[in-house]
Amino acid sequence: MEKEQLRFPGFPEKPKENYWQYPEIMNGYWHALTPVEQKVLDYILRHTWGWHKSSDYITYDQFKNGIPNSDEGTGIKSNTTLSRALKGLERKNMIKIASGKEGGIPNMYSLVLIEGSQEVDTPTPKGGQGGSIKCGHTIDNAINTYNKYISKEIVKPLSYGNEDINKILDAFKETTGLLKIDGSDKQNRQYAWLSIKKFGSVDKVIKLINLAYQDDFHRKNLSSLKYIYYNGVKIFNNAKEKAENPSYVKIK
Repeated sequence: MEKEQLRFPGFPEKPKENYWQYPEIMNGYWHALTPVEQKVLDYILRHTWGWHKSSDYITYDQFKNGIPNSDEGTGIKSNTTLSRALKGLERKNMIKIASGKEGGIPNMYSLVLIEGSQEVDTPTPKGGQGGSIKCGHTIDNAINTYNKYISKEIVKPLSYGNEDINKILDAFKETTGLLKIDGSDKQNRQYAWLSIKKFGSVDKVIKLINLAYQDDFHRKNLSSLKYIYYNGVKIFNNAKEKAENPSYVKIK
């Protein structure tokens, strides 16, 4: 069956508080962008300028498919098309790309600032629904938290031994008793970081690992950090349903 065409509900009569600031300087540069570059730049702007910062870690999957419970991404399907757009924006001096390949984390995308400007670094915006692991604000809060942590290391090469990621990997091996985790070390380190980003903190990811191990079904499938990333919400909900006291497994 053909997927039902998306129908936009319409814009509100006035912006009030349901908007994020868009840089006015772009008024004179839209003509210089291809349609795909415009999509990609808007996505980067939303996750940087839109959250009062000038850089963020974004995966190709997030560019294409979005962040769960936050947005639906750009809709771009091809890695080649996405890569071409990113390189085009970099050539046009709109963004800088710092590869996270060696550190096993996503690339960092930074806005090129006007000479003399200072990089924005403000506390996580207040408001929103907050707290719940199903809430988009939790994901963005995690991004801000990690950015503040790693910003101290930006001036030198990204370290492969990130403390938070190591803590999660150690907890996973200790809990499961596995000496060898499925997938490459690089892949597991990336999913450990993505899990922090998705669920809000290192402690919450470790708690999810423990909850998964306590569940007969999830314990059989618990062989990598990728499983935690994709099944964390199910693990939490299953544990919450079974617990006599739901607050015991509260991740908020």
